[in-house]
Amino acid sequence: MIENNSTESDYVLLFGKIYTLDKYNHIYSSLAIKNNKIIFIGNNINARNYIGSKTKVINLKGKMVLPSFSYCHMYPLESSLIESLGVNLSKVYHPNKSSKDMIDEYLSEILKFSINNPDVKIIYGYGWHPYAFEELESINGPKKERLDNLKIDKPIVLFSYDNHTAWLNSKAFKSFNITIHTKFIDEDTPCKNIIKNNNILWGTLKEDALLFIVPPRCTDEKYINNFLKFQSKMHSYGITSIASIYTDYFFGSIPLHIYKKLIQDNKLKLRVSYSESIHPHITKNGQHIAIQKQIFNLINIKNETDSISPYFKVVGGKIFIDGVINTQTAYLSSPYRNQNLIDDYNNIHELKDDCGCNLWKNNISDLKFAINELNNHGFQIYFHSIGDGATKFILDIYKALSRSNQYNYRNILTGLQLINPSDIKRIKQYKIISSLQPFYNINSSITEHKIPEAIFSYEYLLNLLLNEKVLISGSSNYPISSLVNPLIEIQKGVTRNFYTEDKFIFDEIRSIDNTIYLLKQNERISIMDMIRIFTKNSAYANFIDDEIGSLEINKNADLIVLDKNLLDTNPIDFDKIKILITFFDGEIVYSQKNYIF
Repeated sequence: MIENNSTESDYVLLFGKIYTLDKYNHIYSSLAIKNNKIIFIGNNINARNYIGSKTKVINLKGKMVLPSFSYCHMYPLESSLIESLGVNLSKVYHPNKSSKDMIDEYLSEILKFSINNPDVKIIYGYGWHPYAFEELESINGPKKERLDNLKIDKPIVLFSYDNHTAWLNSKAFKSFNITIHTKFIDEDTPCKNIIKNNNILWGTLKEDALLFIVPPRCTDEKYINNFLKFQSKMHSYGITSIASIYTDYFFGSIPLHIYKKLIQDNKLKLRVSYSESIHPHITKNGQHIAIQKQIFNLINIKNETDSISPYFKVVGGKIFIDGVINTQTAYLSSPYRNQNLIDDYNNIHELKDDCGCNLWKNNISDLKFAINELNNHGFQIYFHSIGDGATKFILDIYKALSRSNQYNYRNILTGLQLINPSDIKRIKQYKIISSLQPFYNINSSITEHKIPEAIFSYEYLLNLLLNEKVLISGSSNYPISSLVNPLIEIQKGVTRNFYTEDKFIFDEIRSIDNTIYLLKQNERISIMDMIRIFTKNSAYANFIDDEIGSLEINKNADLIVLDKNLLDTNPIDFDKIKILITFFDGEIVYSQKNYIF
């Protein structure tokens, strides 16, 4: 039994199974909350000392209690902006549809929007999928001529579903002053992000070339209303802590005033650890913004917001090392599988010796400077690293900087679709957190056709990281991906067996060992390990492990009650488990409809 001095509490939870996730993994039956703190954890008899006339008593009836969930990576405010983008193309793609049918649907939706919204000056859209296209368009992205042929006399800008590519018409290229002579990234780098063919603009921009686009705008009212809806959804999933990442690709200006308004109105009911991206090549209003200036701006933001709320803190910067497998901009150690693709002029393009895109290849000194400056000013760093080549590259930079494990910067590798097992020991050595998104861990024949056979076994490692004692945190790519319940993320890590990204109910599998969708069975990890990833470990990654992440006396009362015990449930059925109650800072912010307590 653990107890503080006897006092009347606000809530007492009795007759439960309370998994503390403390140092000794204690399990208790009772817990008491006063104000925003846990003041008692122990047995049912001693818990009665904390019940007074105003205490709300909850009979858990054997239900499971856990620390609340945390996500250590997402883009919450971008969801408002994406909803404000006019043309929603996200529901068109399906692997069983023909390319022609999907392209026809895309163009039909764009034309329909243009007719129904004659006053819109720039048509923005979101959600097209690169795999809807064939031949060279499946790599470069769709051609501008497809949009030009719609005869719409205004700029059209359509972001891909993963936000790493934009599809433009000729009017948009002209509007944003982008020509075949526009230089953005050094000419000798493989990152040709303003896509051209036969000395003609193809129709797409990739990665940091998206910064040339004038971003869409969203009203403050929409930002706030959408954030409050998002926050309610998070509470229903048992989430009370997030890492909010900002990127210039969409916003164009930092919407910190949105968080300030939420705080001012006492409406922010999530713990937010805020970071923003740092780019090697960023130009605004025709002016290059140096790395030093970007970091100086981040320092100013941190100083400006340091004391506005205990729920909001500026913690770091995000650095994109590479792109994504879909568009062959992820940086690999071996060339993508050779493909002979036909362009618009019936020319055959043999894609060979293409290892993808290292965004910092020609800016290594700038990258070293950014790492040192950010860490020396107390910031953690998120490294977007999808390809094994990108992860090796950043670990080599660490070696060159003579980084030892004596400093605990809590730097994070996020994405990590491909990891060379030989690099895992170095991730541990440098105390780098691996932030994983089990939602993406799909046994996909599409990526298999792109990733070279020699490194395909490196994809979506989990148990290997855990065995080397790498600290793993749980993250999301929302709104690039769906807003996924952490229980489903846990389910995926435990089973390594699920259907598709857009259909993550498990009814089609029936058996955990069904081989049709099984991905690397030996990479499964235990239920408790997955729970720690989305609770204690993610709280640590978000710099709030002294506040939440485990249920201990004097920690803040962020906790959840589940209708079934994960440890007594078939993992195939985790997606059916409900969150009954979510506590945030000692306050019930969500309770399941019709649940009586």
